[in-house]
Amino acid sequence: MQVANKFTKIFRQEEVDPPVIFTNVDEARQHFFTQAANLCVDSNTTRVEYQLVKDNNGKFTQMKKTEEFDDSGIGETYNQEKQKLIDSDNWLRNNFSFVESDQHLF
Repeated sequence: MQVANKFTKIFRQEEVDPPVIFTNVDEARQHFFTQAANLCVDSNTTRVEYQLVKDNNGKFTQMKKTEEFDDSGIGETYNQEKQKLIDSDNWLRNNFSFVESDQHLF
């Protein structure tokens, strides 16, 4: 299958003072997203990778995520499942902001 879409975002903590300093990607994933949200991403992307990102103080307080979706329709399933979780208040664990990036992890 041909790759149709690839998206990369860098997630930044909001309303956390001091910010949580992550020691690994799993900690960051669990900080930003619920278990159900992480399962949705893992189950409904063609490929996904994460990386810790340093803030302006040189601390790993941010997370970068690249998601890829092929042309099989998996992206539509992802969007539907994500919306269900958002509607049931089961997507976010903590507030964050994000910026989009064209510097993909793969």
